[in-house]
Amino acid sequence: MKFPIRSDSDNEDSKENHNCVLNIGESNLFKLEMTIKLEQGSAITVFVEVKDGKSGRLRIYKIAYIADTVPESAPRIAFDKADNLIVIGIGNRNLKESNLARDVANDIIKGIGCNNSKSVKKHAFRLRKIDRIEFIGYGTIKKLTLSNHCYETNFFNAAEWLYENLTPEGKWPIQVEKELDNYPTLNPGWCSAMAQGHGLSVLVRAAQITGETRFWDAAKLALKPFTQDAKDGGVRNKFMNQYTWYEEYPFSDGLYVLNGFMYSMIGLYDLFTADGAPEELHFTAKEIFDLGFESLKQMLPLYDNGKGTNYDMRHYIKSIAPNRARWDYHVVHVHQLNLFKSIFKEETIFSEFAARWHGYINGHYADHN
Repeated sequence: MKFPIRSDSDNEDSKENHNCVLNIGESNLFKLEMTIKLEQGSAITVFVEVKDGKSGRLRIYKIAYIADTVPESAPRIAFDKADNLIVIGIGNRNLKESNLARDVANDIIKGIGCNNSKSVKKHAFRLRKIDRIEFIGYGTIKKLTLSNHCYETNFFNAAEWLYENLTPEGKWPIQVEKELDNYPTLNPGWCSAMAQGHGLSVLVRAAQITGETRFWDAAKLALKPFTQDAKDGGVRNKFMNQYTWYEEYPFSDGLYVLNGFMYSMIGLYDLFTADGAPEELHFTAKEIFDLGFESLKQMLPLYDNGKGTNYDMRHYIKSIAPNRARWDYHVVHVHQLNLFKSIFKEETIFSEFAARWHGYINGHYADHN
């Protein structure tokens, strides 16, 4: 399906409405997938009928997926409450055909809950149906489908993006600035051990499923930041000049975020235990993992504050008040420890701390005098 764009030189009063409209009707499928090629400024707008959970009122939310119109300084998602319009930038889609797969329900949740904080506001509503889809601008749409899930498509899209966007230095650069009190600012282009770990987990599975060695090659390259100190552009620091740590935020002074470190370790574990990986890759990934594994066992007690966990070690590095983990981060710590417990059954430290930290959630705090 192709849809035309109106010329800017057209007389505004005489412009004919050339938007293409696809009426959906009663479908309750909210996973949208299509192959697209769109000129800059073109948009795909999905009209979703929603029932408010409190008032029972029906309303229409519009999600506009816009090609390459969001400047780098602007958020990739925005919400116009007055018009119930969620705008999501989907990047440059004019170079070649590409796949667009979106979870409409998640996009509405993120859209109406977006604000300047990390958390997303909760809203009580129920999606009833996709009413229609409008195509504005100029482009090509193929294989448009609605389904209950699009996990496989999302996975392969992510794998291709990771492969294509890996730098020669083995990094997936974070293109936003990171500021933190008492630390020098991380300028756009910094590298996160957590992101590297997630990327490794995806590349491993892509290599195993497709049999394509290019994903193993990319995984090998993505290990490079783990072997470089933060001050040199990598993600590695040493706590007390002794314990190797892979930094979610690679401040050269050291921040030592616990959840980000454990996520990076999961990616390294996926790689060194992966069936089909080249032997050299097994060895290198395990060597990097083992250094971090020993650090985790030695440093884990430092994150226990008797009634919860600390998010990082800034209190030690900068001699300031501890940054206590929010409960949602504390729960993540418990889940991560349970994963390590299930893999490394002989290492009792993981089961002991998982049990204690789970107890903190239920108010079973450490004794005090």
